[in-house]
Amino acid sequence: MINMVGGKYGNLIVVSRSPNNKQGRAMWECRCICGEITIVSGTAIRDGTIKSCGCWRRKRMEGLNKSHGESRPESPEYKAWHNMKDRCFNPNATDGKYWMGRGIKVCDRWMNSFENFLGDMGRKPVGFTLDRIDSDGDYEPGNCRWATWKEQRKNQRRTNSRAFVQST
Repeated sequence: MINMVGGKYGNLIVVSRSPNNKQGRAMWECRCICGEITIVSGTAIRDGTIKSCGCWRRKRMEGLNKSHGESRPESPEYKAWHNMKDRCFNPNATDGKYWMGRGIKVCDRWMNSFENFLGDMGRKPVGFTLDRIDSDGDYEPGNCRWATWKEQRKNQRRTNSRAFVQST
């Protein structure tokens, strides 16, 4: 058995030997550079599978998943903001032709800032969805509201093919 005490592996410094795990692997008590103590298998330390107590991953994930104090994937407002951008800029989006294909855009204020979108729109009421008041206009403050499905149906643009027949 290799004595790993005092060795530095990634962000971990091995402090002492711990009892073997259920599979019989040698376990080591390590102090992470953040100050946390964690128990890690010798194999995971040596081959670089484990490089910290998990603080680096948690910190990175916080930056990805949190902003404005709420979890992005769970926020109905964030979903509406993300879907709005997806419809306008993702050529593979479901029914994207009805937005991207018609040149519907997202204003600069909202494009890269969920916080601005949330500040302008406020919280999404239960049972409401994001709606453009002028269905030919862009997603921007003054042209968007939270609306019921009934309100949205009344606000749909009409696609009757006879309306598009040109007179000669």
